[in-house]
Amino acid sequence: MLRLALACWLLTGAALRAAAQWPAHGTVYERTVRERWLNEHQQPAFTPWAAHKSVIHLDSLQANAAGVTTFMATGDPRQTNRTRARVAFDSAGRVVSLGGSFDSVPRRPGVRLTEDPNQSERFRTGLGGVTTLPVAIAWDLIPAMHPARLAAGERWTDSVSWSQGYVGESQALHGVRTSDLVRDSVIEGRRYWLVRDTLRGTWTEQVSEYERTLFADVITSRVAHGTVIGQYLVDAATRTLRSRDDTLEFTGTATLRLPDGRTFTAPTTFQQARHLEGFDSTAYAALVIARRAAAPRFSMFRFPTGSAEEALAAGNAAVRDSLLRLFHQSRDVDARAALTATLSQWRPKNKNYRAYRDTVEAGILRDGDTTSTVKLLLDPAMTRLTETRLRLVLPFLRDPGRAFAFGIPAGQFFENVEQRLGEISPALTPDTTAWPCTPEACTMLAHLRTTEKEPRLRKLGLAAAFSLDPRRWVDSVRADSTFTLVRYRIDGVGATWIASTHPPMPAADADWLAWVAWMNGKPFTADSAARTPDAPPALRYSDTHQRAVAMIELLTRRDLTSEWQGHLARATNGSERYVFETLLSHRDAWHPDPDSVATWLQTDSKIDRARGQLGASTVMASAHGLPDSATITELIDRMLAHTVDGEAPWPSIATGRGPTPVGNLLDNATRRGAGLAAQTPQTIYVKTPVVTEAMRAKWGSRVTWITDSTWALTKERYPAAEITIRGMARVGAFASVGADVFSARADDKGINAGQGGNSYLLVLTKEGWKIVGVSTWVV
Repeated sequence: MLRLALACWLLTGAALRAAAQWPAHGTVYERTVRERWLNEHQQPAFTPWAAHKSVIHLDSLQANAAGVTTFMATGDPRQTNRTRARVAFDSAGRVVSLGGSFDSVPRRPGVRLTEDPNQSERFRTGLGGVTTLPVAIAWDLIPAMHPARLAAGERWTDSVSWSQGYVGESQALHGVRTSDLVRDSVIEGRRYWLVRDTLRGTWTEQVSEYERTLFADVITSRVAHGTVIGQYLVDAATRTLRSRDDTLEFTGTATLRLPDGRTFTAPTTFQQARHLEGFDSTAYAALVIARRAAAPRFSMFRFPTGSAEEALAAGNAAVRDSLLRLFHQSRDVDARAALTATLSQWRPKNKNYRAYRDTVEAGILRDGDTTSTVKLLLDPAMTRLTETRLRLVLPFLRDPGRAFAFGIPAGQFFENVEQRLGEISPALTPDTTAWPCTPEACTMLAHLRTTEKEPRLRKLGLAAAFSLDPRRWVDSVRADSTFTLVRYRIDGVGATWIASTHPPMPAADADWLAWVAWMNGKPFTADSAARTPDAPPALRYSDTHQRAVAMIELLTRRDLTSEWQGHLARATNGSERYVFETLLSHRDAWHPDPDSVATWLQTDSKIDRARGQLGASTVMASAHGLPDSATITELIDRMLAHTVDGEAPWPSIATGRGPTPVGNLLDNATRRGAGLAAQTPQTIYVKTPVVTEAMRAKWGSRVTWITDSTWALTKERYPAAEITIRGMARVGAFASVGADVFSARADDKGINAGQGGNSYLLVLTKEGWKIVGVSTWVV
């Protein structure tokens, strides 16, 4: 996020006149920071730094009748979401006021994007995951330089005092800074003074974070005392800041305050290193251009670089083990981070990778890095919860103070486990290997409902008990008003997103309008339907709806499939039919006749065409095996012409026109329809389940057919593209086919790669194949 701040000049009469030589307007500062808070049991060797950069644009310099001059600064003027700061100082160069604010951001009325009304504002206060208010940036842009005379050895002192609060967060610094004029020097033809300073003071801050498991803010307060040691270069003529470097280390206490009144305190240390560099607007614009020219080419893909990563990508276990030994021996947090990035290239078969991950987890724990080990377990989506793992994290869940001392966000575990138990409820999942916890760990979790003092552990235990036996524990869950996620499942809420009104499962006799509202998470009235009688209602159906249906049937013994079939049989209009056909299709309980579906698609009725698109997908879901040889040849030929030569695919059943020839969406040439063949000459590999003689005759000289599913693009083959033909099937008048493309070229800026694909659902008409539906993806 671009941040705002302001610089200060020594404003004696001569200096103020000199300052006009370099107008404040357009001056740019870059501020780079590395910082971290270390609580009692967090070790420097294992605690990563938060790093961030701010780009600061100075606005103006103003002098009033009292002789006080103010500099204004903003973030990038092109951005609407900017921060501001202002510094006012007297003629001796001493700060008399310091303040900051955020520009207001237009918001759509009635739209709620987060459960916490302040959360979106707090996103603006964070840089690199660390709270940073505007004034916290502005203060270190102030060269408080006012020696008795400009001579080496001069010393002066200043008081530093600033504070700011915003949406429940605050930061402040109070102390005394001693500055020494060291020497002057000439840089690029201008005379500068080197100043070294030491500030001894007190840092205080308060950070608020909305805790979803507690439905309230959790507040962390810190008070620390220490020293800031810095040095800076200031222009001798204009007294403007050229560069500044500071290191900060404060020690004190951090206090965690929970909404129920409990507090937990731990020793804490604040470490920070800052660098500030000033530029005039012309120089900075040139620097940005030069950086962009020298920067590696952006890619969503990470390619192996160097022999170690290439060996890992090839599955070389010996190299992997050697790097792991280096990782465990190192006590430098940056070196460990670099080794972790390199080891991420290890990608053997899944079962071996899971064992490898378990080995890494155990090794990190042996290293003494308890915090990182526990954090790995906080997300059960990444690591299946076992008894051993649960016993490791339980001490931190039982004692919020212990978790706080280790810098562990225990609230994530409560929320993540409860959510996973809802997504993959053991009671609805016969395959125990797919459960988010082993059966033993799930049972252990369920026992926590009666054995623990911590309220969130008891609640998590009840959630686990409910997931194992919903009918037995449903009344207990209903009695607890804090069970938002579980209550959604009990009430049959399918639209669980925040902006939804969270309508519960409609009653058995509810009309189709109620079912539209249930799917979409907002009311759909008869008036809305009457306004567009021939337009199908937009319907939203996801995994959360599927889980709600399964849970309601388990709890109430309702047969929703039979209910919907009854509604469909009694339907009196196309929209009503479309709604219940949609619901039944998601349960594989609607099997329309393919000929009827093809007829619907070719009518003038919008609702029938919508039913036809839904029916076409349903028809193709029953496809088995590959189409006949003639269909295979025709489908692959058109897909290759589309992808390789950029030709338009089939025309649309709705418009009669072909969609925009997006090709493989890998670069501008392809988006214009030029195709792979029109780009830089490259080898084109094609993987397809079958190659007919007709395909070989037409494309054999232009593409290389491959069938090895483990084939991968390597640097030795650049430039090259791999096309994978997939999803070929046919049922009656319907067919489907898709193509994925991975294309890569190497140049002096690295590897330029892209990946994308198209999938087509087709119907055979008198005029030939036409597109019923198309989906496109691109990375």
